[in-house]
Amino acid sequence: MNIGQFHESLASEHPFCMGIHWDHKKHMTISDLSALHDAGFKDCSWGNDECPSYYIPDTDDTHLYAYYDDAIIEYSISHNSRPCMGTFTDITNAIREYKRIIK
Repeated sequence: MNIGQFHESLASEHPFCMGIHWDHKKHMTISDLSALHDAGFKDCSWGNDECPSYYIPDTDDTHLYAYYDDAIIEYSISHNSRPCMGTFTDITNAIREYKRIIK
């Protein structure tokens, strides 16, 4: 898949999310998008949030945020509305922590 197809696939449950926070999403690498896709994440970005957010369907109020600043993407996790349950520059570590939290 190309970058656009990964974004479409991630937004398959909520298609309106695809264009939200494009200023951050356009900097995500194809390998990061592929990792989110392969781990079962879906885009659930909201216009009133600061950055894009992703979740695994049927998990309890846990979100992974992708924030672009200073030429890097940082991933953070929110669980039960508590922000910053960890911040990561590596998507693999962010996904690993997300999955640990939802167990």
